[in-house]
Amino acid sequence: MHQLAPSPYTLEEAEAEQRQRMTIGRNIHGARVEAELTQEQLAEQLSDRLGRTVAQAHVSRWERGRLRPRPRTLEVLSELFGHGDDTAWLYGTASAAAASVVSPDAQASAA
Repeated sequence: MHQLAPSPYTLEEAEAEQRQRMTIGRNIHGARVEAELTQEQLAEQLSDRLGRTVAQAHVSRWERGRLRPRPRTLEVLSELFGHGDDTAWLYGTASAAAASVVSPDAQASAA
């Protein structure tokens, strides 16, 4: 029978990692909703900026704390939501109030 490798994390470290994923997820969700974007629209904007496909399912997993975005994705999220290259707001260490992403509907009406 195949045995699982021992976890490199202690229980406390695993719990802290889960709390951090949940905090990041809540902050992504809040910024996305404030910017009036769907998960699909956010995924498309990230795909365009990252030069690789970001699926709506990834955004969903991030928001639910099931998956942590890659470091470069965190940087691009910060840029999209008006925080420049400062990712501290995603970790709950700074204000998440600013959102500079304009929804596609607002972009169309402004054109």
